[in-house]
Amino acid sequence: MQLEYVPSAPLMSAEALRNLRMTVDSALGVPIDHPLVSELREYSLSSATSDQALSHMNDTYTSKVLLVCPVVVKAPSDSHEEAEIRLSAWLAAHSAFLSSKNASRTPLPLQIGWIARGFRWSFYICHHSQVDGSIEIWGPSPVIIGTDGHCAAMAVLSVLRAQLRWVTDRHLPVFEDIIRTHYERNALA
Repeated sequence: MQLEYVPSAPLMSAEALRNLRMTVDSALGVPIDHPLVSELREYSLSSATSDQALSHMNDTYTSKVLLVCPVVVKAPSDSHEEAEIRLSAWLAAHSAFLSSKNASRTPLPLQIGWIARGFRWSFYICHHSQVDGSIEIWGPSPVIIGTDGHCAAMAVLSVLRAQLRWVTDRHLPVFEDIIRTHYERNALA
């Protein structure tokens, strides 16, 4: 993850923040051959900017993939606090990345992430204020769903399908607007 997008944490030193494993175990990624992502990549390559990242990640592949809906997976005996810190850092960095590209000040969509601890799944919501630039992470959700049985697993899949529709209907159009405006402004600069 590009540390420039990770906001400072008042309870953690910069060194502790750097040493924390700033990854999530999974995230929905819009594939690079998806028409929208392909078009945005072509657009970025033809623009005057050298900044062609579509995500806040710093490795060659995932920096060019639109990533949303992260999941941190932990064993029931593992630290829930560490999982929350990892998820919060990822969500906040993703929001800060979008905000850094958002010259048009388009309201950012809420970011949704998950912690799967054992068979229990809880979701978190990240809000980036357009007023003061603050980033808030709300969670865990009061409703916890699980994968400890067939019906429970189907409930998780149903929620994830709804989340995928949200990504397609709400997140992608806003993301496209932000990235296009960013490249157009850099091309004019």
